[in-house]
Amino acid sequence: PPPPPAPPPPSPPPNRFRDHVKVDYEDDPSRRVEHLNIRISPGGDPSSGEGQEGKLEKKAKGLRSTRVGLAFHLLTYWVATAVFASGGWWCRSAGRYAECDPIGKKLSMSRQCLWATQPGDYQAIYLMHYVALAYLVAHWVLDGAMLLSWGSAAGRRDPSEMPLLFSTYPLWSSAYWAVLLSATTLVTLTWTGPFLNWSTASGLWPLAIILLLEIIGVGSLFSLLLRAKSNIRVFR
Repeated sequence: PPPPPAPPPPSPPPNRFRDHVKVDYEDDPSRRVEHLNIRISPGGDPSSGEGQEGKLEKKAKGLRSTRVGLAFHLLTYWVATAVFASGGWWCRSAGRYAECDPIGKKLSMSRQCLWATQPGDYQAIYLMHYVALAYLVAHWVLDGAMLLSWGSAAGRRDPSEMPLLFSTYPLWSSAYWAVLLSATTLVTLTWTGPFLNWSTASGLWPLAIILLLEIIGVGSLFSLLLRAKSNIRVFR
């Protein structure tokens, strides 16, 4: 009798990488294969080579950077507040203040009095006191402008990319420190330089409005720059 037919070969096990395997033949496959290059990218785009694992690692790295950036963000708030408070306490209690109005005996200050009448140590502490205040106000104004976009990122449960000034740069980018330092420097040069003759005796509201507009202007200019140039290497 004829031999029984051979059983069919077993079917290959399911391949979960089937849709993500790219095979390149560098020779005619009808004859023989010289080189077989296989690239497997599970869960990702085969053309990009970035798998799900790489995406998760990138997101985790961004989340860690955001946490560190937020911690440093809050730390600078406390340091600036401590410098501002200690400088104000020293100016009021050290006894180094020289009367700007020796006739009327009024506790006042003006740009001319600061640089022409006060001793050097008082000038240094007074300057440090208000530089810290300028930094704090710049922080408050710029953070307040970004609260809406930060809340949107937190609502998506993806705080790993909290945006900076409505751009593609994250909060922990060094661009934010460039914005803060630029605003603080401009404000300090304005009230200490020969541009404005301010005095506490006549009121400081005009000076305060000018300084606030400067902070808003610096933030707006940096926002436009960061939105126009999305890949500045030094800020990444």
